[in-house]
Amino acid sequence: GRVSDEAFAGDFDGDGVDTVSLRRGNVFHINNALAGGAADWTIGYGRASDTILIGDWDGDGVDTQTLNRTY
Repeated sequence: GRVSDEAFAGDFDGDGVDTVSLRRGNVFHINNALAGGAADWTIGYGRASDTILIGDWDGDGVDTQTLNRTY
């Protein structure tokens, strides 16, 4: 990652093992292998200034990101 990246832990594929995702600006880079290399998937979400929360919000066993925005 880069110095300005934010790291978040979560079970992003539902296998019961937490891995790390990085947020660069408003783009999340998720790699479920806990290894270097390209991300398994990327997603643009929110604004770089938003506060991010990670959790299993719908009880399906997969963590997803949500955001909190203050105006």
